[in-house]
Amino acid sequence: MPDKVYSNEAHSDGDFPESMYAVQEPMTALFMHLAQVEMLSKAKEYANELKEIDGMVMKKIATIAKVSYIATCILNGTEVQRQKDIEQGLAAK
Repeated sequence: MPDKVYSNEAHSDGDFPESMYAVQEPMTALFMHLAQVEMLSKAKEYANELKEIDGMVMKKIATIAKVSYIATCILNGTEVQRQKDIEQGLAAK
């Protein structure tokens, strides 16, 4: 029987779990659209709203990563330790 129920290797180097890559394409599209909108002089408010959406999405991604790490520790019976990179990401947003 394996020692670990679930592998948490994706978190050891600060990367997000593989499931987080599902948002990569929409986020890239959002950034591209944001860059286009910022060029327009009358679209500043719209650009600010897009930045706010980005911030909310990134905060949710960081929260999911933190929950994933805690669940992995519980399933593996290991001690939950502070993840400074994830906590800093949450605090920044």
